[in-house]
Amino acid sequence: LRIVAALAALAAATASPMWEKVSRAPKFETIDFTVATPISNAEGLQAAFDAVSNPGSSKYGMFMTKAEINEMTATPGWMKNEVLTWLQSHGHSCSARSDSIKCRGSVGAVEKMLSARMHTYQHKKSGDLVH
Repeated sequence: LRIVAALAALAAATASPMWEKVSRAPKFETIDFTVATPISNAEGLQAAFDAVSNPGSSKYGMFMTKAEINEMTATPGWMKNEVLTWLQSHGHSCSARSDSIKCRGSVGAVEKMLSARMHTYQHKKSGDLVH
């Protein structure tokens, strides 16, 4: 599983000369983050994309709705439940989506869960802070 979060923005920030590390992120600060879960039926999704994009196909131009795509590619329920249970066991408040889990938790809990340290960064031009 890949952790996709505000943490991804921080990875970009560390590579950019416009962002400067200010300090450790406050342990009790609440952050939102997203855990991406694997999609299922990627082959079916590719086939559907090819069909609606091919002028020679009987399905040409018959685009699927977001709900239909989510239904086709949703992470298996058992897998999503395992990840959700694990995240909640670390004290996070989470809700499952079709291919991800959105969570809210403290910086300290996220650091402990990931065995990592989070920092606060400041944009040199705008003064915006992220962590």
